[in-house]
Amino acid sequence: GGYVAAIRAAQLGRQVTLVEREELGGTCLNRGCIPTKALYKNAEVLDEFSHAEVFGIRFDGAPRLDLQTVRDRAQKVVKTLTGGVGQLLKGNGVEVIRGEAQFLDSRTVQVNGEQYTAKHILIATGSKPARLPIEGIDSPGVMDSTAALRLEDVPDHLLIIGGGVIGIEMAGIYQAFGAQVTVVEFMPTILPMIDGEVAKLFARGFAKRGIRILTSARVVKIAQAGEGLAVSVEQNGGTETISCNKVLSCAGRVANVDGLALDKAGVVLERPGIKVDENYQTNVKGIYAIG
Repeated sequence: GGYVAAIRAAQLGRQVTLVEREELGGTCLNRGCIPTKALYKNAEVLDEFSHAEVFGIRFDGAPRLDLQTVRDRAQKVVKTLTGGVGQLLKGNGVEVIRGEAQFLDSRTVQVNGEQYTAKHILIATGSKPARLPIEGIDSPGVMDSTAALRLEDVPDHLLIIGGGVIGIEMAGIYQAFGAQVTVVEFMPTILPMIDGEVAKLFARGFAKRGIRILTSARVVKIAQAGEGLAVSVEQNGGTETISCNKVLSCAGRVANVDGLALDKAGVVLERPGIKVDENYQTNVKGIYAIG
């Protein structure tokens, strides 16, 4: 949202400054849609090769996953796209400042010790993984979706908390790469935000692949157990302890506004994010929020 708005505002004749503390392109390009699709392509190719005999194609031995090459390819895809974003911003005359912005008042932000004043300010800081209130959620071996994309290894058994889009994507990727996968979803079905028939198709397909899905269930505790983890899951009035090597927590995201000092600007923050009107203006005139 941020870089697209910056480019369009510049095209319409505004002087535009964009502040970015990490990589251009935001979550989607760097830690979301793009790297997951790159990994999913690796998973798809691996799955095709593992069933090649059906098509009369035989290999000497099973296909082997080279994790370093997988990581390098995903990173190359990301860098290509973020590099393109940088060129678009430069070509449209948008000034890019690397740093973290903090409001001083409703018209002024501070970045790297320098102050910038503007008539119009757009907040497009996106979201971050939500931290679930589960005992043991900070245990070693528990990761969020960003860490899962780094793919340092493929665990023998991965338990995923959350059967939404992110959790289901990760389940498919890690299962294709050789992990046993269990998905724990609080709602009665996985992918609760999409069409029910589509969700049923996913559930049936995952069952055929050996992915275990527990719905109407919740993780209540994560504890160290030797070199792995013991995860306590409540379902249907009972509790089951599941042993695994890694836990992926991806049950929702929250507004990424820490450090912005919205209170100094007078901007109202409501669940699940910044309150805006039909024109994406916040309660403070001249301050907008998108994404």
